[in-house]
Amino acid sequence: MNRLIILNIFLSLFIYSSCSDSIVSSFKKELKESDKIKIYFYKTDTSKPGKFESIVNIDDKNEIQNFINCISEQDAPFYKCGFTGSIEFFKNNLSLINMEFNVQPACRHIIFKFRDTMFSKDITDDGIKLINQYYEKTKTY
Repeated sequence: MNRLIILNIFLSLFIYSSCSDSIVSSFKKELKESDKIKIYFYKTDTSKPGKFESIVNIDDKNEIQNFINCISEQDAPFYKCGFTGSIEFFKNNLSLINMEFNVQPACRHIIFKFRDTMFSKDITDDGIKLINQYYEKTKTY
Protein backbone atom coordinates (compact mmCIF):
# COMPACT_ATOMS: atom_id res chain seq x y z
CA MET A 1 0.00 0.00 0.00
CA ASN A 2 2.81 2.43 0.90
CA ARG A 3 4.61 1.64 -2.35
CA LEU A 4 1.47 2.48 -4.29
CA ILE A 5 1.15 5.85 -2.56
CA ILE A 6 4.82 6.66 -3.15
CA LEU A 7 4.51 5.61 -6.79
CA ASN A 8 1.44 7.85 -7.26
CA ILE A 9 3.25 10.82 -5.71
CA PHE A 10 6.32 10.24 -7.88
CA LEU A 11 4.24 9.93 -11.06
CA SER A 12 2.24 13.05 -10.20
CA LEU A 13 5.42 15.07 -9.68
CA PHE A 14 6.92 13.72 -12.89
CA ILE A 15 3.81 14.55 -14.92
CA TYR A 16 3.57 18.03 -13.37
CA SER A 17 7.20 18.87 -14.13
CA SER A 18 6.87 17.51 -17.67
CA CYS A 19 3.76 19.59 -18.30
CA SER A 20 5.46 22.70 -17.00
CA ASP A 21 8.41 22.24 -19.37
CA SER A 22 6.15 21.52 -22.34
CA ILE A 23 4.05 24.60 -21.55
CA VAL A 24 7.14 26.82 -21.50
CA SER A 25 8.29 25.26 -24.78
CA SER A 26 4.84 25.86 -26.27
CA PHE A 27 4.91 29.40 -24.99
CA LYS A 28 8.27 30.05 -26.65
CA LYS A 29 7.01 28.55 -29.92
CA GLU A 30 4.10 30.98 -29.91
CA LEU A 31 6.44 33.89 -29.25
CA LYS A 32 8.51 32.94 -32.32
CA GLU A 33 5.58 34.22 -34.39
CA SER A 34 6.26 37.74 -33.07
CA ASP A 35 7.30 40.38 -35.55
CA LYS A 36 7.88 43.20 -33.05
CA ILE A 37 8.58 43.72 -29.38
CA LYS A 38 8.44 46.78 -27.18
CA ILE A 39 10.51 47.08 -24.04
CA TYR A 40 9.16 49.48 -21.46
CA PHE A 41 11.70 50.62 -18.87
CA TYR A 42 9.93 51.89 -15.77
CA LYS A 43 10.89 55.05 -13.93
CA THR A 44 12.68 54.33 -10.68
CA ASP A 45 11.18 57.46 -9.12
CA THR A 46 8.22 56.08 -7.18
CA SER A 47 6.61 59.53 -6.93
CA LYS A 48 5.40 59.06 -10.52
CA PRO A 49 4.04 55.51 -10.73
CA GLY A 50 2.98 54.16 -14.08
CA LYS A 51 5.33 56.37 -16.08
CA PHE A 52 7.92 54.97 -18.43
CA GLU A 53 11.48 56.16 -18.46
CA SER A 54 11.85 54.92 -22.01
CA ILE A 55 10.35 52.60 -24.62
CA VAL A 56 12.37 50.60 -27.14
CA ASN A 57 10.87 49.13 -30.34
CA ILE A 58 12.55 46.11 -31.92
CA ASP A 59 11.47 44.46 -35.17
CA ASP A 60 14.60 42.47 -36.04
CA LYS A 61 13.70 38.74 -35.95
CA ASN A 62 17.12 37.75 -34.59
CA GLU A 63 16.86 40.22 -31.71
CA ILE A 64 13.31 39.06 -30.98
CA GLN A 65 14.63 35.50 -30.79
CA ASN A 66 17.38 36.67 -28.42
CA PHE A 67 14.69 38.04 -26.09
CA ILE A 68 12.72 34.80 -26.29
CA ASN A 69 15.90 32.95 -25.33
CA CYS A 70 16.19 35.18 -22.23
CA ILE A 71 13.43 33.19 -20.57
CA SER A 72 14.94 30.32 -18.67
CA GLU A 73 13.22 26.99 -18.05
CA GLN A 74 14.25 27.48 -14.41
CA ASP A 75 11.40 28.53 -12.10
CA ALA A 76 11.94 31.66 -10.02
CA PRO A 77 10.08 32.78 -6.92
CA PHE A 78 7.31 35.34 -7.31
CA TYR A 79 9.40 38.10 -5.77
CA LYS A 80 7.67 41.03 -4.08
CA CYS A 81 10.18 43.68 -5.11
CA GLY A 82 8.47 45.29 -8.07
CA PHE A 83 9.58 45.39 -11.68
CA THR A 84 12.15 47.33 -13.65
CA GLY A 85 10.27 46.99 -16.93
CA SER A 86 8.17 44.90 -19.25
CA ILE A 87 8.44 43.32 -22.69
CA GLU A 88 5.43 43.22 -24.99
CA PHE A 89 5.41 40.86 -27.97
CA PHE A 90 3.38 41.70 -31.09
CA LYS A 91 2.27 39.96 -34.26
CA ASN A 92 0.70 42.06 -37.03
CA ASN A 93 0.42 44.98 -34.57
CA LEU A 94 -1.66 42.89 -32.15
CA SER A 95 -0.29 42.33 -28.67
CA LEU A 96 0.42 38.67 -27.94
CA ILE A 97 1.67 39.02 -24.38
CA ASN A 98 3.12 41.52 -21.96
CA MET A 99 5.70 40.16 -19.50
CA GLU A 100 7.12 42.09 -16.54
CA PHE A 101 10.72 41.67 -15.46
CA ASN A 102 13.17 42.68 -12.78
CA VAL A 103 16.90 42.64 -13.55
CA GLN A 104 18.12 43.46 -10.04
CA PRO A 105 20.34 40.60 -8.76
CA ALA A 106 18.17 39.84 -5.70
CA CYS A 107 14.92 39.95 -7.71
CA ARG A 108 15.92 38.64 -11.12
CA HIS A 109 12.90 37.10 -12.85
CA ILE A 110 10.26 37.53 -15.52
CA ILE A 111 6.57 36.84 -15.01
CA PHE A 112 3.89 36.10 -17.57
CA LYS A 113 0.48 34.50 -17.86
CA PHE A 114 0.06 31.65 -20.30
CA ARG A 115 -3.03 29.46 -20.60
CA ASP A 116 -4.54 30.96 -17.45
CA THR A 117 -1.47 30.18 -15.35
CA MET A 118 1.05 32.67 -13.97
CA PHE A 119 4.71 31.75 -14.40
CA SER A 120 7.80 33.23 -12.82
CA LYS A 121 10.99 32.23 -14.61
CA ASP A 122 14.62 33.12 -14.18
CA ILE A 123 16.20 35.38 -16.78
CA THR A 124 19.38 33.98 -18.31
CA ASP A 125 22.70 35.76 -17.81
CA ASP A 126 22.72 36.65 -21.51
CA GLY A 127 19.19 37.97 -21.09
CA ILE A 128 20.23 40.28 -18.27
CA LYS A 129 23.08 41.60 -20.42
CA LEU A 130 20.77 42.12 -23.39
CA ILE A 131 18.13 43.99 -21.39
CA ASN A 132 20.79 46.15 -19.74
CA GLN A 133 22.38 46.94 -23.14
CA TYR A 134 19.07 48.23 -24.44
CA TYR A 135 18.50 50.20 -21.26
CA GLU A 136 21.93 51.84 -21.56
CA LYS A 137 21.17 52.81 -25.19
CA THR A 138 18.10 54.74 -24.02
CA LYS A 139 19.88 56.82 -21.39
CA THR A 140 20.53 60.44 -22.13
CA TYR A 141 23.45 62.01 -20.36
